[in-house]
Amino acid sequence: MRHLYRGVLMKFYNIQTVSQICGLSTHCIRAWEKRYGAIKPSRSENGRRLYSEHELNRIQMLSRLSALGNSISLIANLPDLELEKLLDKMTQGRSPGNVVASTVTKSLVDPKIYLNNLFMALNAYKLDILTHELNKASMDLSCKDFALEVVAALFRKVGEYVHDGRMSIAQEHTLSAITKFFIGRRIAQHYRSDSNSKFKVLLATPKGEHHCIGLMLASLLMAEHQVSFVYLGEDLPEESIADAARATSSNVVLLAVSPAYYFLNKNINDVCMNIRRSLPAETEIWVGGSVGGITGITLRDGKVTTFPQLCLLDQKLKGLAENRSF
Repeated sequence: MRHLYRGVLMKFYNIQTVSQICGLSTHCIRAWEKRYGAIKPSRSENGRRLYSEHELNRIQMLSRLSALGNSISLIANLPDLELEKLLDKMTQGRSPGNVVASTVTKSLVDPKIYLNNLFMALNAYKLDILTHELNKASMDLSCKDFALEVVAALFRKVGEYVHDGRMSIAQEHTLSAITKFFIGRRIAQHYRSDSNSKFKVLLATPKGEHHCIGLMLASLLMAEHQVSFVYLGEDLPEESIADAARATSSNVVLLAVSPAYYFLNKNINDVCMNIRRSLPAETEIWVGGSVGGITGITLRDGKVTTFPQLCLLDQKLKGLAENRSF
């Protein structure tokens, strides 16, 4: 839309359009405006926000710098020229679709503070506060800290409370539904599709496994260590997983299973071996989560590596990165 502003015809965008262009939620854009003063949109006659080309460009720079690991609280008020210099320094001339973070600005907030705030908000059913804190944590923290120190730790604590009857299953499901959005957005910001990458991981859960938080957290760790990955999602047949792995030339198939998977009388050993038969011999299979049901035969013949904890997967990826294995 175009408006006459101080005698000049200018183009403006509404918040929904800015959200689509920049890949940010409207909630996030409003938070950057209200909490940090990062942008100052004008208003239409009916009070709706209007963003100029200049503001759109600024939001795009802030979004890219945030995706590179910079805390929005530290960059929100930098002049445009400083944002451009920082972005140029961190991308070193690379195109937006192939950005690799070389420097990460440390968050000034301890992840434990977010963890405590989120738990209290969920316990009191303050979903607006829960959403706000998750949004801020997802922007301020590194992928690793957000995954391990906040989300994974929060789900462990909530799981204990649900088990003891101090929280309801409804609260746990609410947390899962809201958290998926913010993890998904962070994954999208860091998603790498470099066709020249020497190492690629395909992530999925097998048929019947509908719990995907662990899989999404594993994707965040891939982003943290700059590993190229393909996120398929949950509840996929074995043949579909194998087909996708071959089509994408993935070096590893990473499966995630929860304790609930075994209650369905599912056999993860059969899943691994069926996928193995359809994969090239050099392709590895990794399984994370509840891996106690995997037998030694599967580990040996299926070329399966297990990761019962996310921190072990993090160590594996860190080792690969240090050895420049991809």
